[in-house]
Amino acid sequence: MSTLDERENTEKGGKRMVRTLPTKIKEYELKDSLWWMGRHKENLSYMCIRIDQLLKAMEEDDIDRIESLSMIIRVALKNLNDSGIGLYQVLPGEEE
Repeated sequence: MSTLDERENTEKGGKRMVRTLPTKIKEYELKDSLWWMGRHKENLSYMCIRIDQLLKAMEEDDIDRIESLSMIIRVALKNLNDSGIGLYQVLPGEEE
């Protein structure tokens, strides 16, 4: 499986295409599903906010803010990946 740092190599134009792996629901998530649903919605909301901030910084060509937000998003992606969310695989036959 690839690392998050390799995600930069997942776009077309000589780069690999990927898809997410199925996310497994853990037993503890089933036991307290409302709490975990809220937790996952908070994580998604946080990522949406950060991505929106990054896109606005890109529109304004604010390099310092872009670099700062990119680092924040990378850490958040690593944390999600480490918890089993955001994992991906390279699609066969998609390498150029």
